[in-house]
Amino acid sequence: MKYELIKWGKDSYRIKALKDFDSVKKGEIGGIVQSKNNLSQKDNSWIAYDSSVLDNAKISGKVKILGKSKIIGNTNIEGQELI
Repeated sequence: MKYELIKWGKDSYRIKALKDFDSVKKGEIGGIVQSKNNLSQKDNSWIAYDSSVLDNAKISGKVKILGKSKIIGNTNIEGQELI
């Protein structure tokens, strides 16, 4: 596992890195998700602290969600992008 979920509000979680990968360091606190299904555990994808991925949106591959991005709905972002 590359991250764990930390309860954040009524229906959301912050992600916390459990190991170093890519530019992410172990212990780093990331963005907000609604469930473990929003961010892949298998690759180097990550959601930055000020960003959120909600609803049925899914992030995978080497995708990095940066800035104050909000990914919602049934969006599926995969590959090697910086958003």
